[in-house]
Amino acid sequence: MELHSNEELDSTQNLRIPDGTYVFIPVGVPALGKSVFVSTFRSVASEIGATFEMICCDTIRGQMMEEYIKQHGNSEDKEVVFQKTGKRTNEIWYSEIERVVAPQSSLHFAFLDKNHPPNGVKSTVEAIKRGNPNAVLIALVPECEKLQTGAFFYPMSIRLLITCLCRIRERENHETLYGTVNKRMCVLLMMYNLYRDIEWEFYEKKNMIIFRIPFTDEHFEIKNPGVESVIIRALNSFQPGKFPSEEAINEVREVIESSHIEFSYLDLSTALRLELVRTLSSHSRSL
Repeated sequence: MELHSNEELDSTQNLRIPDGTYVFIPVGVPALGKSVFVSTFRSVASEIGATFEMICCDTIRGQMMEEYIKQHGNSEDKEVVFQKTGKRTNEIWYSEIERVVAPQSSLHFAFLDKNHPPNGVKSTVEAIKRGNPNAVLIALVPECEKLQTGAFFYPMSIRLLITCLCRIRERENHETLYGTVNKRMCVLLMMYNLYRDIEWEFYEKKNMIIFRIPFTDEHFEIKNPGVESVIIRALNSFQPGKFPSEEAINEVREVIESSHIEFSYLDLSTALRLELVRTLSSHSRSL
């Protein structure tokens, strides 16, 4: 998605998105920038006459954890509370999905604020179909280069991963992503690793429209040439079902902290409106 001129924006005036429910399913990793994106997306939805509703799985989990602590006290480790509230969180999450995707007589956008790696798509799609078999499914994927590590590839770039590692290092008050910097980085790398050797077409095969969003700056300078090799070494150390070594995570944290990465935040409002209208109106004409 590139920034566009007013002339290009005017060219969409005669295009129309048919009424109905459009469900936006984020695909990515923690600290990608979904919260900032949602703020822009909400405004764009209003501009084109769509209602907008977002549900957030992390918020639901945070509420369930608070309720558990109120009932049972706070003597248990936070990770234990996290695990014990998983079943109830999922019940509410899927129930909420069915609610927000219900058939509408007007144009309605539902945003499901939860990352959806390949192993997390099936249950979400099933809940959407229970709530509205005719809902249009849209996978929001990062627009970026692939990362080739030698033995494997990933559909998200090294700059995207570096950006998310920088952000997650500073994220201390999240509902569900807590603990030391090392632990937060480990969770991020584990999530990223779920996309190993995955093409975005995987989601297209699940009957989703692929909608590419430049969540992160893909052009900032990587001044320390060692950053990429350290991160790739950590990714290659992953074994199924196991955390990478503490040594590998320490190396990642240290190289991120010492590299003084500077990246820009992107203004997507005009480009988002243009591509949204183009993509969804062209989808309706292809039906």
